[in-house]
Amino acid sequence: MKVFLLLLLVFLGGCSTVQIPNYINADHPYLRRVYGSFEEVDMAVKAVLAQEKFKIEKETSPDVYERDMRDQQAGARGSLVLTDVKQYSRVLYSSYVHLNVYLRQLSDSVEVEIRYGRVTTVLFKQFKGARHDLYVGRLLDRIEAKVNQ
Repeated sequence: MKVFLLLLLVFLGGCSTVQIPNYINADHPYLRRVYGSFEEVDMAVKAVLAQEKFKIEKETSPDVYERDMRDQQAGARGSLVLTDVKQYSRVLYSSYVHLNVYLRQLSDSVEVEIRYGRVTTVLFKQFKGARHDLYVGRLLDRIEAKVNQ
């Protein structure tokens, strides 16, 4: 019986490699218009990500990954923040979460778009998700509150 339990633990605790691209497609983007300067919103986004213990892997122009007609306005600023993957390990599964945050300057505000990506591994099966309405909603609320301080 002890050998069976040991083999079961080894089987359940086995290693699996998860490949997660840093760019998240726009399957379910979360959008919010935040009234403030581009610099204020950019600093608020980075502060909230740091509070949530997301490390910024890369900050680049959104044009590197996709073209949007809204970004083609003369003089419009934009930024794309890609975070590193955060791992949550549980007994029977592991989850890997990362975010892409798009900032688009509008005439009187900044549009903040958060894309959420999650990969959950259970044994040798992977499940992908692009939604976490409550969590991302709270992130957007905190960004907006930080800008309005």
